[in-house]
Amino acid sequence: MNTAIYPTVTRYFRTSRRELVYLKFITEAYEGLLTVSTVDRMGGIVTISYPDCSSRDAESLLLALAGEIPLEEVAPPAETVS
Repeated sequence: MNTAIYPTVTRYFRTSRRELVYLKFITEAYEGLLTVSTVDRMGGIVTISYPDCSSRDAESLLLALAGEIPLEEVAPPAETVS
């Protein structure tokens, strides 16, 4: 069993509220590729995290999704900046 821990990339995106369920549904179909967590449901802000070693595949999926739904990368909300 490989127990190596890979660095994780975390990015923040804004999408329309009505697309949140679709975004989670599609990304869950790619099990283990990336994780979507809602930061602000009313504002449509989510974090998308993925292992650095999967960057190419994750970014390809995000690019494809951005062609289907509004998906704008945004700065982390002020309360999450350390």
